[in-house]
Amino acid sequence: MGHLDRLPSQRATLIGAMLPGNKVVGTETTAWIDMSKVFWIQAVIAIGAMAAGSTVDVKLEQAKDGAGTDAKDISGKSLAQLLQANADDNSAHIINCTSEQLDANEKYTHLRVSVTVGTDAADAGVLVFGHDGRYQPLQPISLVGQEVA
Repeated sequence: MGHLDRLPSQRATLIGAMLPGNKVVGTETTAWIDMSKVFWIQAVIAIGAMAAGSTVDVKLEQAKDGAGTDAKDISGKSLAQLLQANADDNSAHIINCTSEQLDANEKYTHLRVSVTVGTDAADAGVLVFGHDGRYQPLQPISLVGQEVA
């Protein structure tokens, strides 16, 4: 049976988030996520209304610890720039990443999602799900208010 005896929320656990809302020009990130606890993450990025001319850049970054030491981008883990002019508003996007895709040779262990809004404001939010936790059950982040089985 494998994982069939567990709830879907126990197999894909919310382990990171950037709450949805109107994002001003600048960069906002999720908290650092410890990849030693999961084999995979799935970052779901929701883009809402975008002001005229606005841009949104989304990427995964890695660090050597939860404080963000020596943070750098994860190669190949970014979306093509989203443009209001291209009607990229009101869309959803996914970036997948395994723990093996971090720079293990340099001892990178954590990742986060970075969202940069340029030119003018855009509505955005991010949910990061941890899949295949190394230790079960995987604990969700504290902003999960209710879970109904």
